[in-house]
Order: sequence, then C-alpha cells, then structure tokens
Amino acid sequence: GIISNSLGEVFQQVIGVDIDDEALLYASQNNTRPDRIQFSLQDGMNLAFQENSMDVVVCAHVYEHVPDAKQLMREIRRVLRPQGVCFFAAGNRFSVMEPHYRLPFLSFFPKPLAHWYLRLAGKGNYYYENHLGFLGLKKLTREFKRIDYTLAIIDNPRMFHADDVIRPGSFFQWLIKKIARIAYPLIPTYIWLLKKT
Repeated sequence: GIISNSLGEVFQQVIGVDIDDEALLYASQNNTRPDRIQFSLQDGMNLAFQENSMDVVVCAHVYEHVPDAKQLMREIRRVLRPQGVCFFAAGNRFSVMEPHYRLPFLSFFPKPLAHWYLRLAGKGNYYYENHLGFLGLKKLTREFKRIDYTLAIIDNPRMFHADDVIRPGSFFQWLIKKIARIAYPLIPTYIWLLKKT
C-alpha cells in the first residue's frame, strides 16, 4: 500500500490490486486515505476493470512474478484509456545482484541451475522469478510508446525522489553515471513511462 498511499495524496481515486490477500489486508489497515484509496484482490493477468477505464497504471517490479508477463502487459494496455500511461519499473535479468534473494548472478542462470543455486545457498527450493534482459523488456513493452527516465533519475536523483538509492554527489553516483552510459543494457533497474498510443 506504500505506492497507493502516495498516489492517494494527488489522485481522486486509487485502486491497489494484488493477488496476495494478506498483503491487501495489511494495506487496508494502513490506508492513509480511505476516502480515495480502495484495495482489490485481483490477478494482474485478468483484471476486473473495463476496457479504457484507467488514466494511470503502476507496474513496479511485478512482471517477473507473474506466469505470463505478456498477458500482464496486454491487460495493462486494455484497461488504460487512450493516451493513458503506465509507470513501469523493471528489474534487469543481467543485474549482478538478484534483488529477491540477494544472491549474485542468480537470474543469469537457466532455471535448473538457478534452482540448484538457491537450494545450495539455503534460500529456497525453486526460483520462481522470470527476469528479462533489456532487449526482452523492450520486446515486452513494444505495444507502448516508451519514455525512458532511467538516466535522468541517475543524473538527478533528488529531483525524482531517488536520493535514498543514489546519493547526489557521491562516488557511487559518479560511477553509475559513467557505467550507465557505456553499458546501458546492464543497468539493474529501468524506469519507463509506457504510453498507450
């Protein structure tokens, strides 16, 4: 409910959707704007909203968790109004540190090796996430006009409220700016606005 609570401060109506009923219960109990924010138990691959009914959709680090990311994107496109936008934050398969299990290179491996690595590290039995690389993400979002904010956020994290991740003026910011321009397909996370056209 963190994103929903933030959006509730500026949007008249916000509907937070998740397939996890415990997460929705927690979000409902911590709802800061019950007059504007509702939560709904739904599958992102089969949304219960009418076609062309949403101005904005937020899809932040979700695509890798669903069985069919293409169907998820079709549903997002279906429910967006003409000229509607989707905030799309997407992890890269070729990120050195896998963010869910904090194991280096986990998402690089084919599934059988990833399962084995996860078991060997004592962090689970099955690697469910299905990360895509840069080219795969471009293909996944090809039905939208992509507006890329990734480099702009790296350049000016304070403006985009990302200074908790990239400290302005730090050595890390200097380094990531250099690397990002040379090796853009290896950036760990992309921030794109996807516009329905």
